[in-house]
Amino acid sequence: MVKRSTLGLIRIRSFTHSLIFLAFLLLPFSHFRWLPNLGLTRPITAVLLVFALLLLFLSKISSNRWALPAVPGWNVLRWFFLVVIFGGISTLTTIFYGGFWQACVRLLGYIIVFSFLYMAMYVISHWGMGWVARIIVIGYIPAMLYGLIEALAVAGWMYAETIVYIIREYVVVVNGWAGRLSLFTTEPSFLAFQLLLLIFCLPFLRQRTLRLSACFLIMLIAVFSQSLTVVFTLALYLGLRFFMSGNIAYKALVLSVGGLSGILVAKLPILYPIAYRLENISRDVSLQIRLSYVYNLFYSLFDTWGAGFGIGQYGLFWKDVYLQNIDYSSFDKFGEVANTLASTAYMKPWSLILGIGVDLGIIGLFVFLIFLYKTWKSCITSHDKAVFIVAIILLMGAYPIVTPHIWLIIGFIIAKKYASLTHQLSQK
Repeated sequence: MVKRSTLGLIRIRSFTHSLIFLAFLLLPFSHFRWLPNLGLTRPITAVLLVFALLLLFLSKISSNRWALPAVPGWNVLRWFFLVVIFGGISTLTTIFYGGFWQACVRLLGYIIVFSFLYMAMYVISHWGMGWVARIIVIGYIPAMLYGLIEALAVAGWMYAETIVYIIREYVVVVNGWAGRLSLFTTEPSFLAFQLLLLIFCLPFLRQRTLRLSACFLIMLIAVFSQSLTVVFTLALYLGLRFFMSGNIAYKALVLSVGGLSGILVAKLPILYPIAYRLENISRDVSLQIRLSYVYNLFYSLFDTWGAGFGIGQYGLFWKDVYLQNIDYSSFDKFGEVANTLASTAYMKPWSLILGIGVDLGIIGLFVFLIFLYKTWKSCITSHDKAVFIVAIILLMGAYPIVTPHIWLIIGFIIAKKYASLTHQLSQK
């Protein structure tokens, strides 16, 4: 007869797996309005995966094991866990000199990232990459259907615009629609993360319908988002695959896609904004402003002699560093930087990688770079390597730390290698 405690653990495990399943289906909702605003992007996936991680931990405690279930690749993940520990120590020190609440919010971001990485490894060890890719793409089918409506709105269809405004009024975090495809995000550039996740999933999709759906959504995003970040993400991935792949047929395909894309950018009216921004990229105000914010992180590390400001404390000191080192008058034509400097809003680092350095100093940054290096060593195929390189470049220029898509990719890459090694050893 099965004990009640055993039945309870089985039910908890089943409920946990249901949460994980739902979390991957809801990946498109990365800026959901009705979640608590702690100064972070608001993906439903984050809430579900953190809760699932907590349930896994509690189920182990009930079995008198004070540890999370083992996952393939823990020897890599432990380096990020060490980053979280450094973040916790730094949070305690802010009691004496800084904003303790902001430190706690930033530490929460680190914990959420850890949950993304861990749960990515957990699902690969239990169901494999094929299952995960299938669930992710199924979750994006509603987003694809909405993307069709939004594409019609971009093309000027009035009824489609009405639907888009309703969605942005009641579903997405408050932000004006830019007249470009954004799906369920606040702005088109965030779609670069989702695009890369879809690209990563493509080789693992066995069903033709799902492959075609993923490719169609990638095309929608690339064309109608009119985002340089999205174009850069897709072009860089294709370029890396071209140089890394030894397959002549694949290289011919990449050249064909690249040539066709160039013709479309030059000829299609819907893509004129991209062509214009590419022609004038050296004078692009938005790009210069973003680069100035990234440069400010380097100056912050130099000015603190590599010690950083402490976790979550960048918002207290960034203006002093910025005004001392950067002359923004030459590119701030519309007063965006001036308004930001005058605002009381709490500024966050405009680079996830450098932001960890500003939070935890060069020691914390060094530990994080070890984690990234070991992830690179976990790449099995040229596809893994190309996606990982693009992911790292996106992390260099991205600021919403808890957007899940890139972190899940990194967890998948690690788990794929070590899950396959575990399987090979078990066959001997």
